[in-house]
Amino acid sequence: MSRLVALVPGSEPLINQTQDCSEPDSLLALTVDELPTFWFYVPELETSAVSAEFVLVDNNQRPVYREQVALSGESGIVGVRPTQPLEVDRVHRWIFQIVLTGEPGQDPAVEGFVKRIQPDSALTRQLIAATSPQERVRVYANYGIWHEALTELATLHLSSPNSAMQADWASLLESVGLGAIANFPLLNCCTSQPISN
Repeated sequence: MSRLVALVPGSEPLINQTQDCSEPDSLLALTVDELPTFWFYVPELETSAVSAEFVLVDNNQRPVYREQVALSGESGIVGVRPTQPLEVDRVHRWIFQIVLTGEPGQDPAVEGFVKRIQPDSALTRQLIAATSPQERVRVYANYGIWHEALTELATLHLSSPNSAMQADWASLLESVGLGAIANFPLLNCCTSQPISN
């Protein structure tokens, strides 16, 4: 795999500058966390002195939050957890762009939408009743709460990299058409810091 990919359902590896935030498409992923983790497959990069930028954009296409992410240059899956809380019941557009050339529009980028929802009583009851972390992941997945399902499974996979965890990880990614990147490593490589606007 040689292209940047966002780990979201319906992912497309291109930015469409004309897309309106009020009309999210299949790139909309749900979260219940005010500070969700966003996951990306980063291909091997020619130089190790690379970085990426994560941006949250408002309805008027203005950046409301920017974060610089230092990358190691190796291929694998990275997580970015912004410090900007998401508002409940509002769709937020995000962009993740690798900075290689320094020329706008030339760097690999992906984008999508996230919506933070308030968990309903049924979801809350099932999460409380879950007897294992894997069961919590299944509850989130069954409710379409993508960010928490992926993040909790990634955390389990990192802490206990066994064949069962790898199978669960592959299954979740395959369920949204991302099976091609399921065998790439989860990298604990990256540092990030907010950029003042």
